Amino acid sequence: MTYRLLINEYAYSDGSMRVWLEVDAFGIEFNPRYIPMFSDEHSDTLLKYEPAGALPILCTEAEGEGDSIWMGCAAAEILAERHPDAGLWPEDRDMRETARGLSARAHTDFTSLQALPMNLHARYQGFAPGDAEQDDVDAVSKLWAWALGKSGGPFLCGEEFCEADAAFAPIVSRFVTYGLAMNDIVKAYVAAIYAHPSVRRWHACADAQLRRIDDLDKDLPSGSNHDWPRQPVLPAKPYDGDEIGRHTSELQSPVPI
Repeated sequence: MTYRLLINEYAYSDGSMRVWLEVDAFGIEFNPRYIPMFSDEHSDTLLKYEPAGALPILCTEAEGEGDSIWMGCAAAEILAERHPDAGLWPEDRDMRETARGLSARAHTDFTSLQALPMNLHARYQGFAPGDAEQDDVDAVSKLWAWALGKSGGPFLCGEEFCEADAAFAPIVSRFVTYGLAMNDIVKAYVAAIYAHPSVRRWHACADAQLRRIDDLDKDLPSGSNHDWPRQPVLPAKPYDGDEIGRHTSELQSPVPI
């Protein structure tokens, strides 16, 4: 089965990133379709597929017809049910239960931290988190440390990337974008996420998309690339028929491995 994945901007849409990772990282066949934020096409698509008014949407293939799966947490469960050997959830029962709890928290908690716009184009200098944002930074750092201590890492539930890591990947990106304080455990986990092939492909797509959304950019100076955990990009095609997607393999990371 091949899926049609309707997504927003690669640089700005954390929900799109989660579901894209849920298919790409686990070898599930899909065709992406890019729907620009704040466009007539976006409004028309939501009227057709999703009454609550949000992307991403995962559809069974057939020109976007068939079942529609609206959000990342639902997509993860349905994909795991349809593709039990893909590895979205760990095989070990204890770690599988842990992964489900972690994924649920990534989707529903840390609201102050997640209110900071995801922006893969930016690496800000001088951002000062407020009290609520810092509380979330501390809480998510403690949660990651607990999970990594339990599993042995480098990913939250062990050696293999799973749904819990896909769910947290957009939050990981905020630690980099906003220069949030990271202890050694968090730094190692952030580096593991940024080194994952699917995250590198997603970032390649973000690099290739030239559109900027001013309302999602902060008026802060750009920070240096020192200690940026990015790895060289991997070839990726942002969406069907996209011309610039052919050239993402030529893009270079700001820093070497």
